[in-house]
Amino acid sequence: MEYVLKTTQLSKLFSGVPAVNRANMNVKRGDIYGFIGRNGAGKTTMLRMVVGLASPTSGEMELFGSKDLNTQRARFGSIIEAPALYPFMTAKDNMEVQRRLIGNPQKDEIKQLLKTVGLDDTGNKKVRNFSLGMKQRLSIALALLGKPDVLILDEPTNGLDPMGIMEIRELVTKLNRENGITFIISSHILGELSKMATNYGIINKGILVEEFSSEQLEERCKKCILIKTPKCPEVTVILDEIAAPGSYEVVDGNTIRLYQYMDNPSYVNQEITRRGVYVDAISVEGQDLEGYFMDLMGGIDRE
Repeated sequence: MEYVLKTTQLSKLFSGVPAVNRANMNVKRGDIYGFIGRNGAGKTTMLRMVVGLASPTSGEMELFGSKDLNTQRARFGSIIEAPALYPFMTAKDNMEVQRRLIGNPQKDEIKQLLKTVGLDDTGNKKVRNFSLGMKQRLSIALALLGKPDVLILDEPTNGLDPMGIMEIRELVTKLNRENGITFIISSHILGELSKMATNYGIINKGILVEEFSSEQLEERCKKCILIKTPKCPEVTVILDEIAAPGSYEVVDGNTIRLYQYMDNPSYVNQEITRRGVYVDAISVEGQDLEGYFMDLMGGIDRE
């Protein structure tokens, strides 16, 4: 398993106050890594350190398994904070300026990249007349010059309407699937991230709280009927009769999760009580990414 980014106890202090505090971040090749946190949580500071726009106060970083960061950063493209565009130039001219700045000799790449991001038909239209979504797609095209292996996008859907958000999402998934580009995307729009991310990292007050995969998230947020009863053995016998094999799990001596009949929990309760067994509580439980995130953040804030 190859990691494109691995940090160990990475920290950044401003006037003695940690903006990033001993963060261990792990991004594998091929990931769409959703980097989640409130505004001011430390997302942008972390990403600035990754691309070399800020120096860590302490800790270590590896890119593609190497500590030769300057060499490996050439394999990264990024849009951090506001994208730098020339408003009185066309999309093509903006691309040409960037191509010369980075010393990329492949001029033919511009036409292909503009087509990739859906801006190949803008002609002589100046960037100042672009929609916000078009500007964001042009920024991605600029970051793709030089064929990077990893693309870092800092809040790429900020201010976009639903159509613009969908366009960015489709572009990211296409580039990941067809070009094999690894993405690190910071955002606080959690519902949108959940539609494309394969892995997640949650940062709160500079602390990288947790990393997990989309499969782990699905398991944690999986809907179920939660049965609270001191008579778990008796209830499992009943569930063996009315539910499919493997559709429930005993969490502890007083809790069972049933992954069937979510639309009809009253039937489950009826079948249990009909056999003379009573439960303390029965309810449908489950969260989406936003609910999980808010619970996790709330737990930390209360500590």
